[in-house]
Amino acid sequence: MRGMASPGAPPIPSRGLISEPAMAEATRSNEAGNQAAGALVRYFVAQGVGLVDHIPTCRWVVPGFMTGSTEALEEMARLSETGE
Repeated sequence: MRGMASPGAPPIPSRGLISEPAMAEATRSNEAGNQAAGALVRYFVAQGVGLVDHIPTCRWVVPGFMTGSTEALEEMARLSETGE
């Protein structure tokens, strides 16, 4: 939660310094067999990458891109026709 007294998010370079000790402990606990700790384990690769819990196949992803692209193009055409 964020309120008037909240200092906001720390600068990106500081985030790892702040969270690394807790993340290291969660990783150690998970590697020791604590499955509940596995839900806490994240990887500092990029925003959101650590939240990936499965890797979909290309066969699953490509149709989604195609559908999304088609829908976006149709929406752009509609907007250009109506002047919205």
